Amino acid sequence: MLKERKVIKRYSPAFKLKVVEEIAEGKFTFASAMRFYGIQGTSTIARWCKAFGREDLLPKIEYVDI
Repeated sequence: MLKERKVIKRYSPAFKLKVVEEIAEGKFTFASAMRFYGIQGTSTIARWCKAFGREDLLPKIEYVDI
């Protein structure tokens, strides 16, 4: 029995920037960009946003102390 090899995808910096810019323009949400481009990891695009200095695109989490 042969095991399937895990496929690791590598994306170019230009592709990453394109996805981040399309999200910034409102063309895609994180989830829709993942589906459209076939990006697997749920935090992949968030890491790209941080790398390109677009942390303003990340979801905001507010903690309320009761």
